[in-house]
Amino acid sequence: MKKIILIIFVSLFCFFQPSCLAMQVTSTREIAEFSTDKLWNDVSSVRTIGQWNEYVRFTFYMPNNYNGTVRGDMLISGDSNDIHFSFLPGSIIKIFEFKTTDPDMVFWVLKDNALNGDDSTHNFYMVGPYQDHYVTYANMDNLTNMGWDSSSMKIHLLSDTTALPVLQGYDESGNPKENLVLSWDDAASWFGMTSYPLDTPVSDPIPGE
Repeated sequence: MKKIILIIFVSLFCFFQPSCLAMQVTSTREIAEFSTDKLWNDVSSVRTIGQWNEYVRFTFYMPNNYNGTVRGDMLISGDSNDIHFSFLPGSIIKIFEFKTTDPDMVFWVLKDNALNGDDSTHNFYMVGPYQDHYVTYANMDNLTNMGWDSSSMKIHLLSDTTALPVLQGYDESGNPKENLVLSWDDAASWFGMTSYPLDTPVSDPIPGE
């Protein structure tokens, strides 16, 4: 009888939850980093495998109509799409790749760190698959609209079974200031960003940070 009651309870719990299985990060790695100082009269790029086993290339260069920013494009099987990036010169651009289950997905985080020693982060992008194409899920404008007010950023992971990415912000003295956790919303089929307390257990910065 107790076993039957337990099964009914678990079934009701799953029914009233958006999903009984939360997204879990299974692997993370830095796939590239580029110094913008080396992009004058040059192009830097890195190629990886995307959601549908196609080639995905991230390319960065100084545009001919240079207006103070470094240009970046995401190419799918050699073709351009509507995903572009802008970074300030005098920085290092880093690209991190994440793979997940529930749902099975590969997505990327691109961010910069200033080369002048203060490690400032000026730009941030999160891109990944949506339905049958790729989209920008979040950028620095989205973060600032949520109240992001940190000088620099490093990526950590939650210290639990989900290992979800944590954007940890730091003040000018290098002290942790805020946490934003990136998680998948099954109902919206989109990534959400949630503010977590500073005492939330997180990993060390992921390799490459």
